[in-house]
Amino acid sequence: MSSDAGPEPGLPRWRQDWGEPVREATLDPQRRIIDPHHHLWPWREATPMSPAGPYLGPELLKDARGGHNVVATVAIECGVAYRPELGPDLASAGETAFVAAEARALERACAGLRVAGFVAHIDLRSGDDVRRRIAAHRKAGGRLLKGVRQMAAWAPDAPINISPIAGDLYADPGFRAGVRAAAAEGLVIDVWHYHTQGEDFAALARACPEAVFVVDHYGTPLGVGPYAGRKEQVFAEWARGIELAAACPNVLFKASGFALAMTGADFIARPAQPASEDVAAWAEPYFSHLLKVAGAERCMFASNFPIEKTCVAYGVLYNAFKRLAQALPEADADSLFFEVAKSTYRLALDSVDAAPRPGLA
Repeated sequence: MSSDAGPEPGLPRWRQDWGEPVREATLDPQRRIIDPHHHLWPWREATPMSPAGPYLGPELLKDARGGHNVVATVAIECGVAYRPELGPDLASAGETAFVAAEARALERACAGLRVAGFVAHIDLRSGDDVRRRIAAHRKAGGRLLKGVRQMAAWAPDAPINISPIAGDLYADPGFRAGVRAAAAEGLVIDVWHYHTQGEDFAALARACPEAVFVVDHYGTPLGVGPYAGRKEQVFAEWARGIELAAACPNVLFKASGFALAMTGADFIARPAQPASEDVAAWAEPYFSHLLKVAGAERCMFASNFPIEKTCVAYGVLYNAFKRLAQALPEADADSLFFEVAKSTYRLALDSVDAAPRPGLA
């Protein structure tokens, strides 16, 4: 979609008139950080879900080492660099090879930052055949492969549906068989769904206790289209789904995606980019509930860049996370920023003491 095309119904257009990003003094600059959710892509045109311009190693390095002490990341699939010649079942292995090449290039360029893991797209509805597909991704990415993701975010009345699969993917017997096969291969299962699917996901987590699930973007409560103006009702429905999921010990959560326009966050509509206080104020009720029901030992902060790049600067976003965590015990803060991501994705890091670059966030 070109940058001149209109946005999806119910979603605002990406802002192009804000000029230079907001810059703030970096809070707690020595804190070690793993960013467990970002994307890498070569796209140059804006869409309703992404800002213009490529986001590769140099762009990631500029953001992650621009003040905060980000020492490692986990890249997440976003449907790029597929290889159709491999056939529809293996084409997504092209993205794994693409990310692996970017990770190697970044490691050569900067000793202080590593893309240490990748979560690939595999159609889990293929059941036991998932093992063959995983083998292709391991051949393409080696030890970089840490997990798989098949997005389920869909609702019959949502202004935009991320998943092309209508209905309850989580109840599909083939999908559940694929989840079990991926878990048997030692891979984490990342999931992304809307708040309307919280109970369906909890049923999946109960049915597959052997799998480790990571809920992306805090279970995304919708706040646009027919959900606009219903924040209290949506929050209650979202909270119930989170509580059901948190009752499953095999479920973890990403505190990410707080600036997504589909949640009703109005940052794009403001005359200036938000400061970290603004982002923290919006995220606080959701983050507090996550922390209450799951604990810091099962939650991790993540950037979701560059999806949120036009809404908020990377350094400002991590300042917002630090504001959310500022009253927590040190062990909890370290869990949220570093340890949970490291242990969940089984990241092998040679060094975690890289010094941050001086300057602003």
